Amino acid sequence: IQKNQTICFRMPEHMFSTQSEKDAYCTYWMTKIWLALKCRKAYIDDNKHVKLNIIVDELYQVPHCQEFIRSKLSQMAKFNCKMIISCHYLNQIKIIRDELKSANSSYMLISGCDKDNYKELKEELDPFTLDDLLRLKKFNSLNLIKLGDGFRSFVTKLPSPL
Repeated sequence: IQKNQTICFRMPEHMFSTQSEKDAYCTYWMTKIWLALKCRKAYIDDNKHVKLNIIVDELYQVPHCQEFIRSKLSQMAKFNCKMIISCHYLNQIKIIRDELKSANSSYMLISGCDKDNYKELKEELDPFTLDDLLRLKKFNSLNLIKLGDGFRSFVTKLPSPL
């Protein structure tokens, strides 16, 4: 974690015979990351901590891991750690959704995303409307970013595929 390197846990579908097996593996690795963060806090000065971003894709497939992350989410900032979760729509992450909102999370609604995502964040996305989201050009996103004094919403052009 302190070496500022990318660490990937790739878990292809064919590795698991059941969904619960995949969930157990994910939960195991997430608990190991959490333990590493706690050890780092105990042994290394806070001002020397390298920022850690944990990127999780398709979290809805692993409910126990999602529950573990939910229980730790509000503490992650003090460990200089941030979760980045990708999903097709917010309803996929029911277990963690309320905790994300209360943790002042930021959101990117990529062009073509489900209308329900907008509806859930409608109040914070003002002055943008559902039509603004539906009219987004390809490779653009409607963003809701938490800043020190509140939220800001804006549209961003994303990089095109290589």
